[in-house]
Amino acid sequence: MRNLFFLTLAILYVRVGHANTCFEYEPKLATIAGTLNVKYYPGPPNFEDVNKGDAKEGALIVDVDSLFCVKGNPEDELNKEDLNNQRELQLVILKDALWPIINRNKGKKITVTGMLFQAMTGHHRTEVLMTLEKVSE
Repeated sequence: MRNLFFLTLAILYVRVGHANTCFEYEPKLATIAGTLNVKYYPGPPNFEDVNKGDAKEGALIVDVDSLFCVKGNPEDELNKEDLNNQRELQLVILKDALWPIINRNKGKKITVTGMLFQAMTGHHRTEVLMTLEKVSE
């Protein structure tokens, strides 16, 4: 019975450890897998309700396969906070060459690599965002 208890603890430890892979904020690169979706949110002017006049804004969101965390950097004014148990990741795409890959993979599993940063504006829909460098289908 005692061995079963320790085996159960070991399995839980592996699952929790795997589910909470920790990354660092930019300029470090992170690679995360999940399903790419387009989700819609209320935008300007009030970021509250599309039915009350706010614009409808789409965002590219990766619903991640495993929870992750990001270790804060106390020396970085914008990225100093630790964020745990993250389930979603908004993509920021600055490279035109990535758009064809993104467009053909909406609703599909992908792996993304890029630099992570904390949300700063009303247009940021997840606590952690990624400036995309690479996409693997």
